[in-house]
Amino acid sequence: MTNIQNVTGNTVLDRLITTTTSPFAQSAADGAQPLLAAAIWEMPPLSFLGPDGFRAWRGAPVLEQPGVRALDDHSAELVWDMCVRETGTDLLV
Repeated sequence: MTNIQNVTGNTVLDRLITTTTSPFAQSAADGAQPLLAAAIWEMPPLSFLGPDGFRAWRGAPVLEQPGVRALDDHSAELVWDMCVRETGTDLLV
């Protein structure tokens, strides 16, 4: 979470949500760090960045290793086919 949970317009409810989610939420600026780092860091192919904290819920950007299924060509084809089917759009690759 990146502080987007405080949009109810109710100060009391927003404060309660902030208190409840504070162990794993972070500011929008902190949440954007992995994306910004990915734009400027030299990274190996098929890699990505995520937060380095507990369960990757929050923290500074760190290089992550994709799981086995994320690298599986057959799974990728299934996901791509589903996206094409659901959106009606296909990219000519």
